[in-house]
Amino acid sequence: MKPYNLIIRLGRALNDGVELDPEKLVAIVDIIDREMRWKSVDDGFWTYKDAIEYIKNNFGERFTKDDFYKLLMTHLYESPYLQIIGAKYMLALSELNRRKTGISLATQFFVYGDR
Repeated sequence: MKPYNLIIRLGRALNDGVELDPEKLVAIVDIIDREMRWKSVDDGFWTYKDAIEYIKNNFGERFTKDDFYKLLMTHLYESPYLQIIGAKYMLALSELNRRKTGISLATQFFVYGDR
């Protein structure tokens, strides 16, 4: 499946209230990142002029390793699918961190700083 189709399907499912285990969501985002590698940033999926310009300025002509993660963690949320995937992805990472360390990423960052 094409990575952009995965983004749309995952975004729609999350918009419809489908709950995924944090591990499963992180695994899906990992798959999307791998599938996006070396794809052109200007292939018609990014329909917003600002999005295309932002992506070209920050990622070059093609996506590389970890670019999808960077895209999810930025303010580029013109796509409602990226918006909900990004928010749920950050919550999933926080939950996994809480399970491992006993505290959420937000608590870790705001209380303990960048240690």
